[in-house]
Amino acid sequence: TVPEALHQVRRSIFTREGDDPQLGKFYDQIAWFSDASGKARLSMPLLNAGSFDFLPHVYGDQDLSKASISYRLSDHYPLWAEFSTRRED
Repeated sequence: TVPEALHQVRRSIFTREGDDPQLGKFYDQIAWFSDASGKARLSMPLLNAGSFDFLPHVYGDQDLSKASISYRLSDHYPLWAEFSTRRED
């Protein structure tokens, strides 16, 4: 399953703000696996997750289109996840 926090993040640099986040596109993936009974196999609770918009931080000194940047770097936003490592006793 995909964590709820990642259901609405934009996947591609070509997705405009407010558009469908293209959930059918599977570039980077963060998933939780469960056993046959549905019990989660991950022992660390998810705190937060999202994607990183790198466009404002790359090639700022050059007049490149999104298509040009996609060929040089990527056309998808990297996903990230934050987990708790505290033990819940």
